[in-house]
Amino acid sequence: MDYQKFTNDLIANFTGQANVLVIPKPLADFMGSLEGGLLLSQILYWSGRVNKESEGWFYKSYRDWEEELGLSKYKVSSYTKKMKEIGFLDTKVKKANGDPTVHYRLKIGEFQKTFGKFLHDRSLKNLTNGSEEISQTLTETTTETTTETNNNAHAAKFDEPKPARKPTPKPPFDPVQSMVAAGVDPDAAADYVELRRAKRAPLTARALKLLSAEAAKAKKTLADVIDICVMNGWQSYKAEWDTQQRKRSGGGGRTINELREMDVNDLTWSESNRLALSEFQPDPTEDIPF
Repeated sequence: MDYQKFTNDLIANFTGQANVLVIPKPLADFMGSLEGGLLLSQILYWSGRVNKESEGWFYKSYRDWEEELGLSKYKVSSYTKKMKEIGFLDTKVKKANGDPTVHYRLKIGEFQKTFGKFLHDRSLKNLTNGSEEISQTLTETTTETTTETNNNAHAAKFDEPKPARKPTPKPPFDPVQSMVAAGVDPDAAADYVELRRAKRAPLTARALKLLSAEAAKAKKTLADVIDICVMNGWQSYKAEWDTQQRKRSGGGGRTINELREMDVNDLTWSESNRLALSEFQPDPTEDIPF
């Protein structure tokens, strides 16, 4: 890029005019502010209007600058000081129209060199930043694509219908083991199961539960009730039967089951008759539903 031509074009085309204030962005960037760029633009403008006899010098009072640009004496002094420190502006105080006035001279060669380097460095920075932005964009795009792909993969994985769980089948009811677990003698339990099978009333879990409830009502253990059923050939048992037997014996005395467990020689004549008659009585459990 021909920076000298660019600078000359700026001087000729983009700098200040009589009734229009132009602030080229490169000048504002170079000076670090719009006001600094505005002042530099006008200095470039007036430097192009001087005659050969002036050797590049022109003068402006602070009042002139304020009327022309709206800049205070302090700001004009600050920005011209910066230009002098950079090395492309000279100033001196001489009388103009009878008053001490600051004269300015743009060192065009130094300005072209300094400003050209600034433009060159900025172009390289923009290219570098552009490359970094492109690289960053590519990285972000790749990351987003990878993340989206992974998320979609996870989503697809989680969206797969899970196989329905088959309900765990309950183990078949084992009446003998259930009674043994409740404290019934294994042989008595087996005999009771066989008794019910012969009566075509297989022992179910519900029937065993009801039988246990009747045992509790009679304040007996399940083992006691099973023994009674096996001994009497009964399909089931009712707690109220003990009460009925006691009523038939006059409100007291022993039950038929208790008499059966006693030695014959220990029975009274009345108890012996009751025991003998009970052998001819029908099974009270035939009408029981369990």
